[in-house]
Amino acid sequence: MIRRLHYLVAVATILLAASTPPARSQDAGNRPKDTIRTVQLQVDPSPAPARALAWRLETPYLERRPGDGATLYQTAVSLAAQAQSKWPDIDEHKLDEWIDSPVDQLPRQEVRSILKIFDQAIHYLDLAGRSERCTWEYPIREEGLRCATPDWSGYRMLSRVLALKYRLQAADGDIQDAIQTLRIMLAMARDVGTGPLSAQNAVGYGLAGRAIREIEDFVQKPGVPNLYWALTSLPSPLIDMRLSLQAESGAIYVDLPELKRVDQEVLTNDEVIRIWNKAAGVYAPASSGLEQTAVKLAITTSAMKLYPMARQHLLEQGRTIQEVESLPNLYVVLAYQHERACRLRDMMLKWCDVPYWQAASGLKADEKVWQEGMGRIQSDWDVIAGAFANNMPYFRWTFFAGTCRERDIAMLRCVEAIRLYAAGHKGALPKSLDDIADVPIPLDPLYGRPFSFRIADGKAIIESPVPPEENARWGTRYEITLRPIAK
Repeated sequence: MIRRLHYLVAVATILLAASTPPARSQDAGNRPKDTIRTVQLQVDPSPAPARALAWRLETPYLERRPGDGATLYQTAVSLAAQAQSKWPDIDEHKLDEWIDSPVDQLPRQEVRSILKIFDQAIHYLDLAGRSERCTWEYPIREEGLRCATPDWSGYRMLSRVLALKYRLQAADGDIQDAIQTLRIMLAMARDVGTGPLSAQNAVGYGLAGRAIREIEDFVQKPGVPNLYWALTSLPSPLIDMRLSLQAESGAIYVDLPELKRVDQEVLTNDEVIRIWNKAAGVYAPASSGLEQTAVKLAITTSAMKLYPMARQHLLEQGRTIQEVESLPNLYVVLAYQHERACRLRDMMLKWCDVPYWQAASGLKADEKVWQEGMGRIQSDWDVIAGAFANNMPYFRWTFFAGTCRERDIAMLRCVEAIRLYAAGHKGALPKSLDDIADVPIPLDPLYGRPFSFRIADGKAIIESPVPPEENARWGTRYEITLRPIAK
């Protein structure tokens, strides 16, 4: 299915961005893929700025510009592609090589020349991120999830360009410009990620991951300001997934608008057969290699088997035996199929409106029920529920990945809180996060409890592992060392 293809491309984007080591590489050695991501941070004690919000990672309201940023983002992608065509030897691998190199080994003049040709694209990214709104106007209501969408790979390229630009600015000591570039990176993640497709969520999570890695680098620069309040003032969640989950879980009605009539009027057997045949094109398209005649025969045979359950379902809904027996048999089956599909959809969707740490166990249990239900549906040749399933987003993964990004921001707030504490306590580390009284310490969004914290070998260690069923590399451990306060 086209939607599945879009999603797989997006997942590849986020996994690539998430697995890229911090630019200076602070990951602790070449660790296997199944171990927690561990980052060594060497930082200065740093008090909060005299003006708490002197530095911002989001554009204040009065500095925003009227208009919609979506078109400007697409323009930036086009401009970046034109710029890249002038330097065909410059690709993502080359940019990564530069980003990962020590600053003193960079061919600075060449890098500055390359960045110069991306200036206009970066300018449009800045305009887009400062726009009052960003609305991705895909014709989902008319075309469903088959509608054409942008090439997301262009944003991945732009995130690398911004990371390289940030690196040079930070190395040059241009703190204000470096923070502005970080702001553009976070705005792009927020705006690209908050759209009506779960593929956009995944791309946004990847872009946010790149920005977070650069912030990890920034807080280690000598003399940089404390970003606790700048991080705290970011939107939470940075990327809102509710729009995409609602859009995709309801997109089946674009392909099968006739299903809206099922709960409103009685359909004839001929009308039901037409709906089933149309649904078969969504659930088992011709490209699957299945003979359409065989599909139609399987649907009819399934209806005969499902009728007793469908009849009992209507009786349990309060209808009388006389009412049920007066209804066309195939309509009874269709009504049951539609209700079963809606229940399975809502069973998953309902969890996405509560915090992940409260939803995780219920979501996991319901996912098992969902998979078992889908197994029965497949054996029943229930093309209605199958068509629903083909349009459904990946609830648990999308929710989990988004929460990991919120966790990353919360952990950086903890790092800045430790720097703030040390500035007021003669360069000493706190013995626990509870010792930090000047600012609120965020909870771990994955678990709804304080982050794991301990002091070992003169380092403050903050840790957030992921549940055992997830890839351990999505977890994060910061090992924080303080530089002595200059006398």
